Amino acid sequence: MLASLLRRRPPRFLSISPRFSTSPRFLSTPPDPPSPPEKPSSSFLNTLKKPKRRSRLERISKEIQDAPKRSVASSLQLLFEANRGKKLSGHYSNKNKAFDMATFQEVYSRVRELSLVTDESDEDTMALLRAFSKLGDVRMTKKMFYLRRKLEHPLVVRDPDSARSVDEFELLLRPLAIGQSSMMNNQLQPYKKKGMDPQDSNKDRTPRSTIYEYLRTMQQEQVSVTVRHANIMLAAYVRAMRLKRAKGSDDLRSQCLREMGVLINDFETGRNPLVGEVPLDEISYNTAIKACCLASDAFAGLEYLNMRMKVPPNVVSFNTLIWSFAKDGNQKQCEELLVFMSNYSSVKPDYLTASGMLKACIINGDYSTGISIVQSIWNQDQALCHVIYMLELQDCVLKNGDEYESRRWVSVVKQIIESQTWMDASHTHENRVYQGWLRNAELEPLAVKRKFRQRGVRLDDFELWDLTLLSK
Repeated sequence: MLASLLRRRPPRFLSISPRFSTSPRFLSTPPDPPSPPEKPSSSFLNTLKKPKRRSRLERISKEIQDAPKRSVASSLQLLFEANRGKKLSGHYSNKNKAFDMATFQEVYSRVRELSLVTDESDEDTMALLRAFSKLGDVRMTKKMFYLRRKLEHPLVVRDPDSARSVDEFELLLRPLAIGQSSMMNNQLQPYKKKGMDPQDSNKDRTPRSTIYEYLRTMQQEQVSVTVRHANIMLAAYVRAMRLKRAKGSDDLRSQCLREMGVLINDFETGRNPLVGEVPLDEISYNTAIKACCLASDAFAGLEYLNMRMKVPPNVVSFNTLIWSFAKDGNQKQCEELLVFMSNYSSVKPDYLTASGMLKACIINGDYSTGISIVQSIWNQDQALCHVIYMLELQDCVLKNGDEYESRRWVSVVKQIIESQTWMDASHTHENRVYQGWLRNAELEPLAVKRKFRQRGVRLDDFELWDLTLLSK
């Protein structure tokens, strides 16, 4: 038996093989890891999630890299084609999370590179002027404009018969209304370092000097100021007034409001030879109303609406004032504006009107009036307030403990959902938006029933609604 055990093969774990030896000459080097695939050079390609759009942009980005082989104008056309539908304002937008500041910097750096290799032809300089104007760069837009004047390129002005024609002075003025806020934020730092009070420098931080410089240039080129030029100039003041969280911002808004009033007076009277008489439209007065609301002087905007407007107002005029008074809790003034709006047959309330009225009622705790306003605006004009304020009204009514108003809110929502307005083909877009709001998870019948039960209000099934009616 002992001999048979000795003749057996030793266990596998006792065998010593050279390939398991710890000697250095038997150590094997691990294989090299596979190299990662090359990524596209443009950072804005990495933020896009759609594969079809990404492949198209990769192709366009590769064509843009061949800039020396093609003209600057065609390269810029490809660059902006890759970002079609994007707002190249240099500000982050929650609506389009794929386009952020990194994308803006990438596009802006490419435009700057192309501006260095231009042959200063008429086509290239015009393309660069349009690109910098769209990006909101005040300094480079001005540089390209005066470069075209120095090279004696023909001045391009808008053709009144063509809606898509280009105006060089509109391109020159547009960055004031687009990029003014970022420029204002950057200009605050030098004043703090020098120990200066920003109140003393409000004159330099308003767009007045730049606007009148452009007006003198227009006078030299014998170009008349149009209402489109006037609207961009007024929008530049509104952009400058959006400066927040900075010392002296209230004085800056007041200064901008005074300067804007002088400019509007020049447009209306024509006393200033640089400006001339310009017939303002509803966009001009809506911009002035917005500026008054930003300066916390909504009653000055109400004066524009009542007395100074020489054209009929639109729904934007009323909504701007309603929201300004609603934030201050002035419910009475909001109701008067809603009655005043009914005097104009061409002006119909929309979801912003209903939301602003409901916001004023919520701030004042007048929930009964808020429910009545939501119901009346829907019945008369088929305008629905935003779902956020509907849910806020629901929470406020439940916290108040009023069972009658709670059941009334439920009946109003049921009436809206079961309405036949969803079948109207003339309001297709609005109906789609409203249906998306009413499909909110917190408006599900079970969620509403559970929330009301927590507050001691029992709802039966026949009191609630069926969300499947929205898709019919």
